[in-house]
Amino acid sequence: MLRADPRVDGVMCGSDQIAAGFIEAARERGLRIPDDVAVVGYDNWEVLSTETRPPLTTIDMNLESLGRTAAQHLFAAIDGRATPGVRRMPCRLIIRDSTAPAVVHERPLPASGRSSTIGAPPPVAG
Repeated sequence: MLRADPRVDGVMCGSDQIAAGFIEAARERGLRIPDDVAVVGYDNWEVLSTETRPPLTTIDMNLESLGRTAAQHLFAAIDGRATPGVRRMPCRLIIRDSTAPAVVHERPLPASGRSSTIGAPPPVAG
């Protein structure tokens, strides 16, 4: 990904383990986390997410509660009391040091000449 588009400034990974690997690969390419690339993991594997340098921002799916709920529904189904449908479970964003507030840039709008505030840098001319 970093070779395909070096302007990438944020990555959401499918797990904390993948995010930790991405951070290591980014560092090997001389990038600073979160200054050059912000990184977010998924699952809040605390042993990993708190020990990653910098500590990893992650989405906590509350896997203990998720597993308990899944087991309860499985046992109910085995007992003939299946409850069809989708269950939505709460999650939360755990903000740590692998992300930083967005840098606000100003650039003119082509049609009106006015400027607009955006949260990403302008495209690199080239």
